[in-house]
Amino acid sequence: MMQRAPNGAVFLALKDKHGRTRLVLKVGSHGNPAIQLLGKNGRVIAQLPRAGT
Repeated sequence: MMQRAPNGAVFLALKDKHGRTRLVLKVGSHGNPAIQLLGKNGRVIAQLPRAGT
């Protein structure tokens, strides 16, 4: 489901068969894109671009 956050960011979250978010594609309010992969506990296990770059 694609959603818009109050700050203007847009994101698409894909869930697994148990309803847990596993992949998030987003474009921040300033136009910066990001991809996040989440583990089954909901924590980010990988992200592009990498934090701090």
